[in-house]
Amino acid sequence: MSDPGAQRPPRVLVVDDDAMLLALAEATLPASGFEVRVCASGEDALASLGAGLPDMLLLDVSMDGMD
Repeated sequence: MSDPGAQRPPRVLVVDDDAMLLALAEATLPASGFEVRVCASGEDALASLGAGLPDMLLLDVSMDGMD
């Protein structure tokens, strides 16, 4: 049972077509207390929003396809 007064960690959605940058975000941001979700395209990012809205979005503004 979870504590109703407990705060959840801030959620960050990282969108980038560079796999190395996504791996870096997944490796470093949780150590700072963030819950991290990564997507490699704009289409994947839009689809992931069904799992809940992030508190912060870090994105590459110039990607192939939808950016």
